[in-house]
Amino acid sequence: MTRVCIYVDYCRNDTTLAAVQVADWLLKIGVDVVFVTPTKVVKGIHPYWDNKVYTINNGTTIPRKLANVDYVFWFTLDFLVYTSVLPLVLHYTNTKEPKNIIFPCWQEQSCTLDTMFAIADSIVFLSEDNFYWFELKRYKEVKSKFICLPLVSANKLLVPKKVKVKEKLQLLITLNKWMFEDDPFLLEHIIRLATLDRCEVTILLTTSVNRELRRTLQQLQKDYGIKTRTLGYYSQLSYVASEYDLIFVTDTRYACGAKLSAIYPSGTPIAAYRIPPVTSYVSNLSTGYLLNCTLDTTKRPVGKVQDSSHIQGLSKIIQQKDLNVISRNIHTTYSSMQQKFKEQLNGIMA
Repeated sequence: MTRVCIYVDYCRNDTTLAAVQVADWLLKIGVDVVFVTPTKVVKGIHPYWDNKVYTINNGTTIPRKLANVDYVFWFTLDFLVYTSVLPLVLHYTNTKEPKNIIFPCWQEQSCTLDTMFAIADSIVFLSEDNFYWFELKRYKEVKSKFICLPLVSANKLLVPKKVKVKEKLQLLITLNKWMFEDDPFLLEHIIRLATLDRCEVTILLTTSVNRELRRTLQQLQKDYGIKTRTLGYYSQLSYVASEYDLIFVTDTRYACGAKLSAIYPSGTPIAAYRIPPVTSYVSNLSTGYLLNCTLDTTKRPVGKVQDSSHIQGLSKIIQQKDLNVISRNIHTTYSSMQQKFKEQLNGIMA
């Protein structure tokens, strides 16, 4: 049986979510997977993989599962571990040298990144936007190693409830603690949506937030009836999203776009800012809605929300559009996206 070691800083973020989604696919195609992390394991990511993670400390702790590893998938690009610690561990447990495959997220170019790219056997990009972003950089000498593998969840497509015109539309808005840096008026925008006649708003916290923000959210519930809920396992976003008619993903920067791929199986239409890698998942007016913002590409793609024009557009969607059409389009395209991902992943493992 083929065996893969996934190296990732196992915590509640977009990169780890991408890693567990790839691990789900590997399990489906009959590959044995072991997770290795350089830090303390954070629970609440995935009900299965949370208990399959090992910590590696300077080569002193050697999990038996690392024996005879065929591939190492690098989601966290740790140069020290990449060049010394993990190779040392594998040297004592393996009978052959494993192949190193890097999964780079959105990040600024650096000497460390250049070196790791040069050593890697393959470099896999989990969205077309990410692929083209790095392709435009100075990586001509390693371009032959580039592989574009748009990330898709292995979860089955859920069947969301149909939106009935006479009922209030159930809108879910994702919120994390970094959002206010790029959209200082986010709470005002949420209030504006909550005051629409045909809309009932719920905020989903995808990260921990400080006490001040929690108090603010409690006040919003008292004043505007805006509910707040927290997320259990990060990998089960689709099950939460399936309870709603529309989900507004407020993120303005992404590491991999794994949150979008985790939501997609819900079949619930997504409204998100027109920034990479959103356009790899959402086709405007076909499988979701793209909202305008200012794109800053100085270091990495970051959306800057400078006015409320996107809220005007979202308000029109809520009041006028037939979301059932969007949901049907998602159902039509999802199976082909999964099949394509599975075939490409098998090709990488060949």
